[in-house]
Amino acid sequence: MQRGAPARRAPEPARRRQAPVGPRLAAGRSPPHCPARMRLRRLETYGFKSFADRMTFDFEDGITAIIGPNGCGKSNVVDAIKWVIGEQSAKALRGAEMTDVIFNGCATRRGMAFAEVTLVLDQLAAGMVIDTPDVAITRRLTRDGLSSYFINGKACRLK
Repeated sequence: MQRGAPARRAPEPARRRQAPVGPRLAAGRSPPHCPARMRLRRLETYGFKSFADRMTFDFEDGITAIIGPNGCGKSNVVDAIKWVIGEQSAKALRGAEMTDVIFNGCATRRGMAFAEVTLVLDQLAAGMVIDTPDVAITRRLTRDGLSSYFINGKACRLK
């Protein structure tokens, strides 16, 4: 640097704009620009993959995180949600055939005859044909490969 020359500053780093975190509305209200939406309220599994016993997962308002050690069934919770809403690919559920979702047994327990998952959704906005505040979607699969679907306890067909 020469004597008497002004000191040069390093260029300032570009400032990043922060994306908005999201609309801040009262619980249960959709922003005006968003379509009607539903919220997961509860997931019930019975005989599904590693969940031999009846398990209930309640999803409270806000953010829900599924945490735990390797092999405890975190991915099976996501698989159960995908399966109950109609996933038809066993490969997408990390299996070779669809009956792989039925609890197969272990050294201390016999395998189950069927798997059943119920997903309860809470309607936050109008727009559904069903006139109830909650919608329960159930799927049941037996070892012979027969799959049944129910909405609020009434049999229906997957489209």
